[in-house]
Amino acid sequence: MANKSGKSRKLSLYSNLTRTRRSKSDVDIRKRAQYLASLPKDPLKRFFYRLRPKHLAEYWFSKQGGIMALKIIGGTILTFAILIGALFIYFRKDLDAIRPGELSKRVQTTVTKYLDRNGNVLWEDKGDGDYKLVVSDSEISKYVKNATVAIEDRDFYKHGGVSASGIMRAVFNNLGGGGTQGGSTLTQQLVKQVFFADEAQQRGLAGIPRKIKEIILSIEVERMYNKDQ
Repeated sequence: MANKSGKSRKLSLYSNLTRTRRSKSDVDIRKRAQYLASLPKDPLKRFFYRLRPKHLAEYWFSKQGGIMALKIIGGTILTFAILIGALFIYFRKDLDAIRPGELSKRVQTTVTKYLDRNGNVLWEDKGDGDYKLVVSDSEISKYVKNATVAIEDRDFYKHGGVSASGIMRAVFNNLGGGGTQGGSTLTQQLVKQVFFADEAQQRGLAGIPRKIKEIILSIEVERMYNKDQ
């Protein structure tokens, strides 16, 4: 008898819990139905309705609002990734003739040295315009290296050719009236001078294709060379 009484109490308790859950579920369903009935039927109008200050916290901090926020964030990330991939494919086909692995061959000293029979330098011809003097890494003072990195690209040893934080910092600085500031890394500047010197003066919308190509090649250059190279 005691066992039967215990089982009866358990069944009664389980039955009560089930009824309570069903009752709560029914209440939630009714509230949900009433809430949806109060919203505009058009999805776009419904979205902006939820952005009103009166309804903002009520919806976006609810379970449904959190799910919607995750959907929006996920959709934005997916769209951005597809856009980046499409841009990469579109502009990469124009770069087939450019070989990042030949960077060291393209960066050549433009100074002509004239030597005597004993190998001593008699004269250096630097030309009429800008000239480049290529030196090895060991010939550059570490203080010059550190100063250049600190001024031009403080994240040089951290990024993979492109600095998203540098680009965002430059955008906010320029929009905020802090003066013109570039977001290019040292790698991007090198790629621009070596492969796109003729297009380097392009600004505004005309310079966007060149900038995208710079980014693509900068990433490839970073994969082929270490930072000190």
